[in-house]
Amino acid sequence: TGSNLYGYSGISNKVIINNFIITRPLLFLNKTEIYDFAVKNNLKFFEDSSNASDEYKRNRIRHHIIPALVSESPEIYDKIMAYSNILRESFNYIRSQTMKYLGDEKSINISTFIDLDIALQKDIICYLLEQMNIEKSEKIISSILNLILGEKPQAQITLKDNYVFKKRYEIAYIEKKVEHNKIDYIMYENDVLNINEKTQLYFSKKVPRVNAKFIKLCYNDIKFPLSVRNRQDSDILSMPYGQKKVKDLFIDLKVPIEDRDKAILVCDNNKNILWVINYAKSLHVTACKEKGDIYLVYEEFKNE
Repeated sequence: TGSNLYGYSGISNKVIINNFIITRPLLFLNKTEIYDFAVKNNLKFFEDSSNASDEYKRNRIRHHIIPALVSESPEIYDKIMAYSNILRESFNYIRSQTMKYLGDEKSINISTFIDLDIALQKDIICYLLEQMNIEKSEKIISSILNLILGEKPQAQITLKDNYVFKKRYEIAYIEKKVEHNKIDYIMYENDVLNINEKTQLYFSKKVPRVNAKFIKLCYNDIKFPLSVRNRQDSDILSMPYGQKKVKDLFIDLKVPIEDRDKAILVCDNNKNILWVINYAKSLHVTACKEKGDIYLVYEEFKNE
């Protein structure tokens, strides 16, 4: 395929695919040697009739280019084989360094990756693509390398079969693209919202359990109904030190892009953001810390 040294080295005489060992004992013989052996030993063989047609590129190379090379350099087959072996040996060494670098990891630590030789960098990318059975080429590998070494702290490239190569601050990795359901609920005081199969949002007058996240509010100050939703680009949160765009809050906290899109906001009836769950509480909430009399609880249930 030409995506790395292994691809440029051509077909291997031995390869393991899905735990099967495939050997090609005649690979290092040219066609003339095989024909001569078959005729000399009176062996019956069959040949694809398309091999005689110049309609196919492989045949034009066999019929015209290879004979011209042989006429210029009779030992061309030996040279090609030696070249293939050198490439394969070089690939095997680089691949051993790739395995040493990655170990059991399936992601790239960018801070250590940037100091590696470019040949090793490309093979690490190639190996990660191979592990996911994702189509690879020199163009794809170079694009991913440029993304990793680029200045943007977060970036991504869409690959085939719905995979995405992601750069998220100090790590880079391949992930299957997953569409998440948008959240947009209205909530009253007696409601229990099942955000998903593992999380709930509800009001409680009791101190929440240890594993729950919560904010403390003054019941008489709450303007119902509350809205529970995902973020919007225009969202602004009132903080003790002033107003801050939720987008900037996520940047400061180095929240990965996909987690930003899944973040849950709780707003009052005046559309004021009270809580960016897991990330920040508004000035209104922090002001209620001492006088609050009811808890808004976000609880995740662990698998038993």
